[in-house]
Amino acid sequence: MRGIKKLSAITLTAMLAFSSTFTAFGAEVTESVSYSKWGSKTVCEALGIDTAEYYKWIVNHDNDSSNDYHTYTVSKNYDSSVGSDYYLGTKYTSGDHRTPKGDTKGYFNTDLYSPNSGYYCVGYGRQDELNGSSYKPQMNCTGFVWHILYKSLANTKAQKGQSVSYAYANTHIPSYSYAAYDTGQDTWINWASNNNIRTYYFDGTSAINNALNSGVLEKGDIIFMLGTADAHVGIFYGNNSKNNKFWHSQYKNVNTITNIEPRGTCYGLYVFKTGCSNGIDLNIQLNSTQSGLKGTSYDYSQFEYTVYADSACRKPVGKIVPQSDGFGAFGLTSSQQYSSSSAVARGVPVANTSYWCKETKTPNGYVADNTVYKFEKSTLTWGGTERYYAGVAVNENNHKLSKINKTPKIALRIQNVSSYSELTDNNENYSLSGAVYEVYNSDNTFCGYMKTGEDGWVCATSKEKTDDVNNIKWNESAFDSALYMPYGNYYAKQVVAPKGFELFSDRIILDNVYQYTWSGLTVYYAQAENTPIKLDTSTVRVNLTNEFKVPINCAEFELFSDEECQNLIDTAITDNNGIAEFAKPLQVGVYYIKQKKSAVGYFYDSAVTEVVVKEENIGSNTDISLFAKSKGDVNKDDNIDITDITVIQLFVAGKKAEDGSDFVDINDTVSFDNADIDGNGIININDITNLQIIISKNAKQKEN
Repeated sequence: MRGIKKLSAITLTAMLAFSSTFTAFGAEVTESVSYSKWGSKTVCEALGIDTAEYYKWIVNHDNDSSNDYHTYTVSKNYDSSVGSDYYLGTKYTSGDHRTPKGDTKGYFNTDLYSPNSGYYCVGYGRQDELNGSSYKPQMNCTGFVWHILYKSLANTKAQKGQSVSYAYANTHIPSYSYAAYDTGQDTWINWASNNNIRTYYFDGTSAINNALNSGVLEKGDIIFMLGTADAHVGIFYGNNSKNNKFWHSQYKNVNTITNIEPRGTCYGLYVFKTGCSNGIDLNIQLNSTQSGLKGTSYDYSQFEYTVYADSACRKPVGKIVPQSDGFGAFGLTSSQQYSSSSAVARGVPVANTSYWCKETKTPNGYVADNTVYKFEKSTLTWGGTERYYAGVAVNENNHKLSKINKTPKIALRIQNVSSYSELTDNNENYSLSGAVYEVYNSDNTFCGYMKTGEDGWVCATSKEKTDDVNNIKWNESAFDSALYMPYGNYYAKQVVAPKGFELFSDRIILDNVYQYTWSGLTVYYAQAENTPIKLDTSTVRVNLTNEFKVPINCAEFELFSDEECQNLIDTAITDNNGIAEFAKPLQVGVYYIKQKKSAVGYFYDSAVTEVVVKEENIGSNTDISLFAKSKGDVNKDDNIDITDITVIQLFVAGKKAEDGSDFVDINDTVSFDNADIDGNGIININDITNLQIIISKNAKQKEN
């Protein structure tokens, strides 16, 4: 990391400096130390990361030596015992590097998806090297922290069926090349200040000891140090606030866990809080006793569990909505997307209190579970927060909620497609959305409806049979992009065609011939291609010429449905005949054309031209002629003045002349005087092709 100057206290907002014996949960303070404190948001809150996902990621990758990714030879000080870990052992390289050994596979600027989907990607720094199909594993200190936060954010988003692009992460998570605040220094400090991060600052050369004795530090907190040699950043990894462990990409060697080590002598230390303290977390982990097909897991995100303060389940305090992998959390550490905001506001759950949970929402087709589970304390602590699991015996491998017996499922999906992409792209007369399908099993029993969205894929479902397919009560959450059914073979038939298309009459088979896996769930899918209805339309064309009625190519025009040119219908570019033909056919009405880009050598025309498609144009073209004004020499009548040109020189295109010009002479220079120009300003030259004409006037050459 580059040199960082310490911000003056006066530049920090909402700063409170005090001398205190401050006790954090799980920490015993023996000394009174001075520090400054400001800000209210945790790092995870500012980035939209579920704190449970953050802690789960770092705990799962602090010693995972069983992975088999590409290794990289480093200095002789390299610790071979951590040689194949995800992060540990990855070579330190100064500059913008963010590729750990466990994430070298993938491609730059690819979106991150849930690990369950089978797609892996990294946020590579600008200087990382591609070796074959993998990137060279190397990280600087902030690149390591960046990657941890990147993956945690991706996993949080993946639970909602979303992804995180490299571009987004690069402009929101601090890094060596952090786009939003990078001025060559102060990246982390500025980011924390601008995002109101809960920050503790320890000043002076005793900053490290004071931080360890303050009770402030919790596992997972980000430590940013100002050193006489350089700034340095990493993650505090002690099991309590006095446990001096620091996970970082060490500038001397590799990614490792050591004592807190600055670059040079530390004269200032910032602690950026990642999660809330002084609380407990209530957790469940659904685990089906029915695996269905081998290796198949199931999406649990449609279940809901209510948390109670009594075993009779009369005193609800909040809810847990599991993620797709079955993990759910409620408490001060987790973000509110998995918590009841009112319960969090009341400060529950609290330590030394018993809690129970019961399933209160079961997705259609699953077996309801009425068992009441008590939360039992786990030996696992994340960030100073005690973890409680419901109805389980804790072991070192996993925490599973027993007695869950859910029926295995498959997902059925249909996509409407069209070979006529010009019809369905911003054309109000045609759309892939709105198609309705009835789904039946192999016994011809009705199973439900599916409806397609704008991309042609199913976006809503319903299992309520109705006699009026135009009045179906649709379920339209992200979960309803498929119809979930027990394993078996199914078929569908289209009962409502998408707008502008004929009804698809063939039976659509949904079985294991066409399938893929999504979030651990088997998906049967099929495509249906409808034939477009031929509407009464006309094709609009622009005919562009210059002042000599010569066709002009490579000019681009836009077609709009409104005079303000806000509702774009189509774009078209003129061909060698000067014709720009808009692909989307239009019905009778008024439309508007505006030039988007002029041809080379011609002025841009900003005028908006009205186009009227009339009844007599139906079935044929609606043509409009436009004029392009040349940038060449013009006289007072706006015509090129040929009559007083003294010399015309002809050159062959394709090479450089000795003087650096773009063209080479034919036999040096072939010249013509006015006598060779006819009354229309035309010179006839036989058997010479591929010419560039340079018009000379008053000893000054201009290209035309």
